[in-house]
Amino acid sequence: MEQRAHREARNRLKIEDTVPERQGYKTLFYGLKQNHERNVAVIHPLMFLLRRVIYAFVIVFMDEISVWPVMIVMVCTLVMLAYALLEYQWS
Repeated sequence: MEQRAHREARNRLKIEDTVPERQGYKTLFYGLKQNHERNVAVIHPLMFLLRRVIYAFVIVFMDEISVWPVMIVMVCTLVMLAYALLEYQWS
C-alpha cells in the first residue's frame, strides 16, 4: 500500500514538473532563500504578519489621531525594507 502511494506521489511530481508555471501565479515569497544562515524564510513572513497586526491595531484604535498612525505604519514598512535589503534574502 505504501509503495503504491509513493509511486503515485512520484508520478504526480513528474506531471507537475512538466506543467509550465505562469508568473502571475507565484506568491509574494517565491524565491525566498530556504537555507539562509539567519532563517529569513521564517523571519520574513513573521515580520509581514506583525506589520499587518500593527496596521489593524492602528486602524481600530487610532482613528482619532491623524499623523501618528501613518508614521507608525511607515516606520514598520521601512524597517522591513531595510531588513530585506541588508539580508539579501531572495535568490
